[in-house]
Amino acid sequence: SIEEGIFNDDFQDIIIRVGEKGADSKTVKDVLIYDQTAAAEDRLTQIVAREGKMYTSDDGKYFVMDLYDGNQYHEIKPTFKNGRQNYPFVRTSFKEWTKVFDLGAFEIQRTDEELFKSHHTMLSTRQLGAAIDTIDKEIITRKENFEKYVNRFFKIIPDLESQEDTLSRDPVNRNSAELAAAMPKPIEQDFKGE
Repeated sequence: SIEEGIFNDDFQDIIIRVGEKGADSKTVKDVLIYDQTAAAEDRLTQIVAREGKMYTSDDGKYFVMDLYDGNQYHEIKPTFKNGRQNYPFVRTSFKEWTKVFDLGAFEIQRTDEELFKSHHTMLSTRQLGAAIDTIDKEIITRKENFEKYVNRFFKIIPDLESQEDTLSRDPVNRNSAELAAAMPKPIEQDFKGE
């Protein structure tokens, strides 16, 4: 779809810009078309029209632009004369001109818009903000699910924050002799006595 003020390159080497689009989406003003099919030979064609109409043929095979009050500038192959490079062109003025684009020639390059309608380059600022918010929520959800999975199957250390401390300390007021006497006897001594 051709939008106002945007250079549209859907037609391979043809670039179309319309300055203003009517409410009917067919009427256009300030039309500019760059034909770059001969760009490899340093020849370009530019079409400028005050207004026009654009539509698809009844059979859907052609995109048609009826242009009014304009000029076509066609560059001719550059020449070298007297040590100077010349870039001649032909200007053709017209009251009415019809430019027809064969959509069949571009069938291979055409893509199902459904595949790319959510691609970031196709979204408005508001849609991008909503997409970022959705992605942020998805990241949080995935992180929480991952933590639950890891803790369920690979729990080594209990979650210390969720448990209360059940240990209590008794103050130690003993001297070193009492501590030594309170210590268990080595296992070897127990076997010697029997």
